[in-house]
Amino acid sequence: MLAIILLALFSKLRYDIKVHKDGLDDPWLYKIKVRWFAWIVSLTMDNDNEPIARIFGIKVKLPETGDSDNETNKEAEKPHPEQVRATETTEKRLDVAQEKQKRKVAKRKRREKRKTPSRWDKIKELYEQIGKDHLKEIITLGLALIKNIIKKVMPKKFKLRGKFGTGEPDTTGMALGGVSVLSTVLDIHMEGNFEEKDLQLNLHARGGLRLFSLIRLLLRFWFNQEIKRLRAIIKTHNNKNKNIIVTRKGVKYGNRTKPKHG
Repeated sequence: MLAIILLALFSKLRYDIKVHKDGLDDPWLYKIKVRWFAWIVSLTMDNDNEPIARIFGIKVKLPETGDSDNETNKEAEKPHPEQVRATETTEKRLDVAQEKQKRKVAKRKRREKRKTPSRWDKIKELYEQIGKDHLKEIITLGLALIKNIIKKVMPKKFKLRGKFGTGEPDTTGMALGGVSVLSTVLDIHMEGNFEEKDLQLNLHARGGLRLFSLIRLLLRFWFNQEIKRLRAIIKTHNNKNKNIIVTRKGVKYGNRTKPKHG
């Protein structure tokens, strides 16, 4: 079992994506292949066929939506008219009772809302506890995490060719300028159609990701000292425990530091 888990973590999850379009009026054509454990597990999807999953080359039936069963269940015997009238009367009484109960609950919530601080006040109080400098560090860490995940997921091979037009020469030129900026870091070559609306493209992307790399990034972020401090502040705020003192070195309970387990 341990060997299977290690293989799952370190085996590369590979993907191959192809997208094609010949014009605005033509449909999108796509084909996506995903494979894991080399070729042991694979999944193929396109716009013409249902997704096909294979394990050791053997097709695996994917769960169905169950629409046919729902259609069969709809064909039931019609109830007697007297039963229908009795059911409607009962439903009306239940609706009246539920409406009264809703009014009581709404009144109680309004009374409780007057006594408790608003959500904005809670957010403001939490922001003051976190501190402006600490919040900047958290945002920096979060952006770094997103950047690293994008680097891991980004395809190793990316090729985009095509032609487009917005129907207006000026907006087509502006869009073409934005695409030219992306072409400095990606293999993109797009032409502009300055006469009419148009969209033609041919995209091919191929890449992969090891689950271990993704989990390592998430764990490194989760156990960062600044993130630990943020979790402690949020926990303190939620529990409203005034005996907990949060410092940069850790969490103190009164005058004593939190005991280490094990």
